[in-house]
Amino acid sequence: MVRKVVFGGLAASLAVSVTFATGALAGGNGAMKSSLGPVSGSTTCSPSRGSNGWAILNAPGAPGAATFVNGEVHLVGAPPGTTYMIEIGMSSGNACTPTMDMLTTNGQGIGNGHIDVPMMTGGTYFVALFDTAGSEQYASSPVTVS
Repeated sequence: MVRKVVFGGLAASLAVSVTFATGALAGGNGAMKSSLGPVSGSTTCSPSRGSNGWAILNAPGAPGAATFVNGEVHLVGAPPGTTYMIEIGMSSGNACTPTMDMLTTNGQGIGNGHIDVPMMTGGTYFVALFDTAGSEQYASSPVTVS
């Protein structure tokens, strides 16, 4: 009897955990992850593809009614001890928001940063990393969040 109750409770807990983890009850698309790659030092805000880490973007709240875009950036394989300005752009144009956070790589060329900006029109975004001279060095591929 005790085993049935324990295993039944465990099964119910796992089912609830999987439902919440997939966002099924929220009805939204959840956080979207895209690869981060090098850009050839452009001064415009352009999306890219690559393998130097990733960016995860999310628009928390009811689908279609989100007011903020939140996210995390993880850069790897970059020059050690380098500072980058994190900006977010829309795939429909070459305009990025003002710097929202700074990311400085450690001795192994790894750095992390955070994004928290008001939602712009559209819902398709990418992350761009600019060096202190204002040249874009890394960017993510665009993802749609709503």
